[in-house]
Amino acid sequence: MGNEVPAEDLDGMSKLDQILSQHSELRIHQKLNLLEAVTQGCCEQQNGYHIMAADDESLLLDAKEVSNGCARCCCAPLHSTMVYIHDPQTKENLLTLERPGCAFPMPQKFLGCCICCDSCKDGLTVYEGEVMGQPGDLQGPPPPLFSFQQQMFGGGCRPKIDVFTGKAESSSATHVITGPACWGGCSELCCVNTYTMDNAQGRTVAEVVHLTPKTLPDVVKEICTDTDKFKVSFQNCSLTEKKTALSAAFLLDYMFFEMDNGMLACKGFKQLDITCFFCFCFGCICPCKISLQKGEGGGGPATE
Repeated sequence: MGNEVPAEDLDGMSKLDQILSQHSELRIHQKLNLLEAVTQGCCEQQNGYHIMAADDESLLLDAKEVSNGCARCCCAPLHSTMVYIHDPQTKENLLTLERPGCAFPMPQKFLGCCICCDSCKDGLTVYEGEVMGQPGDLQGPPPPLFSFQQQMFGGGCRPKIDVFTGKAESSSATHVITGPACWGGCSELCCVNTYTMDNAQGRTVAEVVHLTPKTLPDVVKEICTDTDKFKVSFQNCSLTEKKTALSAAFLLDYMFFEMDNGMLACKGFKQLDITCFFCFCFGCICPCKISLQKGEGGGGPATE
């Protein structure tokens, strides 16, 4: 259950609170970018998302990435970015998501490696309303609502992300998000990947689920692009916890599912890499893949 609020009690709430109060489950559909798909990620574009009701898929909210083109093309998906969640009718920004990451030419973070210090931890800071500026250099930001930060060494063999009230590590973590040890690659075609958000007492209050494709066009998009679909479900949680779970879905997308050619990669028309799945190990993402090579005398598959 999502603690839905009766319609007569919605007066005085913000637009975002009204939407979250009336839904126990949301769907997030990433928009397909044709230029990025045709170039197989060489022309990395800013992500866009539709946030919809789970029952009738009516559009509730939109989300749009704002990032530097050089950082995006050179460092994606580890790049610094801002994501604005806004009302599709009024275009009013309701939430601002700040992700300091790899930047060009000077990185703010050193992501994608074994997490042994704070500068290697991926994370996200969430503000209410619209906050302008670049990641790490915002213009007069208000106090953040909450923030996310990876645990030291990534949490071990399963990714773990701590949730804090306000700035990261300003207090003890109020929640922890835990994901699967293996995910992605060709396994995305048949296996859902569930990330649970548990409170300090160990009770699951929300889940973010990366969905499998249901139709042939969705299968083609899954193979050829990094376009993804998520389900966010709430289980007897507060409005703040709902905002936290919704925001977490975007961080999880960037961290684990924004890999161009995540399933198939052709290298110089001489080698085809088929990624079966990825494994998480102390912050590092390790692919398990099969390489098919074309040689003068023929070639057999090699497994990594």
